[in-house]
Amino acid sequence: MFRPTEDDSHSEIDNPRAQNYGAAAPARPSSTSQRLIPATTIAPRSQWIPGYERARRFRAGDVIPWDAHFLSSLTVERLITGDAVQEILSADPPPWAVLDTSGIPLTFSPNFMIPEFVEKYLVFEDRHMQALWESLHFLSISTIMCRRDPKLAAYHEGRRQRQSRAGEAWTRYLRVVMQVVRLRRCDLDILLDPFFMHLPKSRKPKE
Repeated sequence: MFRPTEDDSHSEIDNPRAQNYGAAAPARPSSTSQRLIPATTIAPRSQWIPGYERARRFRAGDVIPWDAHFLSSLTVERLITGDAVQEILSADPPPWAVLDTSGIPLTFSPNFMIPEFVEKYLVFEDRHMQALWESLHFLSISTIMCRRDPKLAAYHEGRRQRQSRAGEAWTRYLRVVMQVVRLRRCDLDILLDPFFMHLPKSRKPKE
């Protein structure tokens, strides 16, 4: 039920969204001996990526009336049911549509990149948006909860498969990123660009 119909890495690129970012020059075939892992940086990443190793600590004033000590670990199991999950997932539009920001790149020009850099990412995004949303809205589901609720068990298994497929697809896409890094057209911090960052859209206040 959750198996993909075709492989992300071998499918033909035919994404209308990619046309909005311009056409890039044909990519040169890469050598099979080309290394995919970038060289060690001179300065530690914690010095040039803000918050790279900084844990987020809640302040009491940020989470009132809840207790800041339990906010990150408290789970109310009675609220996590198969019916409740299905009601959320069946919404129109689906809840993960809020992540479809279609961000315009700010730190790179698509025409300066190899064609696969934009096109393959848009394919990844279209196919795995639900998995991205679920990673940001993770429900803690135990084995006991699955035994009590078959619908919840089905969702739990489906989520596990979606996360696995998304992880494999992301690993394949990182090979494209490493190729561009090796061409010295960007650094790894390009993944912090709004084109890649999946943050909810800002909502206008009701009048």
